[in-house]
Amino acid sequence: MTSFNSNKMQVFILLALFVPLLLFSYSESTAREVVLAGETNRVVYHTPYVECAFTQLDYRLRTVGIPWKRAQLSTESGKFDGFFMATQNSSRDAYAVLSEPFFEIDWLYVVKRGSGISPADADFFQNTFAAEHGNSRMKWLINKIKGMGITEQVIIRPNSTNILKLLKIDRVQVSIENGESLERAIANNGFDKSDFKTYLVKTLRSGVYFSKAFLADKPKFLPLFNAAVKNCNKNQ
Repeated sequence: MTSFNSNKMQVFILLALFVPLLLFSYSESTAREVVLAGETNRVVYHTPYVECAFTQLDYRLRTVGIPWKRAQLSTESGKFDGFFMATQNSSRDAYAVLSEPFFEIDWLYVVKRGSGISPADADFFQNTFAAEHGNSRMKWLINKIKGMGITEQVIIRPNSTNILKLLKIDRVQVSIENGESLERAIANNGFDKSDFKTYLVKTLRSGVYFSKAFLADKPKFLPLFNAAVKNCNKNQ
């Protein structure tokens, strides 16, 4: 009986020593994990850039692919630590901070070749436009058209593929696209690139938005991340 009690005491002592260590290790591991959300169809293409930066940091990266608008709203609500890849705008700046850029993105007006439509036309903004749901281009286009006193509806669709289909059948006359997404949609869906004509709207820097709450909790993180980005952008 004495031997049995002695063994129980040894087990208790071992548990008392190791359980707190295990709990601390788990807590520390969880604290070092950074969860970022990317757009469902683009996350696979953009994740390698972010992974490259994280290999230089003492943090573990976990990415989640979800609809783009939800990625932003979930970051704002605190569910995720940030979202990627994104260009800068004032609504995002209210709750997050943009990192150094991994690459630049061209915004393009896209029209059906042969339509004769050009941004130089006096009635250009009288055409029916289309934009992808939840992104900066959609908001920018809607604000621009409203600012000009034009009430023509902007057709909103979930992705570039759906919009290009509408262009081909003349359901819309002009789309505003991310150049990277446009090329991918054409390549992945068998569209003929020569069916479309593009005009450059603007070129913007694209990076990771980290929530202000996350950065307040980890004030040293962003300078380290930005330094790592310089070894992982498209110019390297």
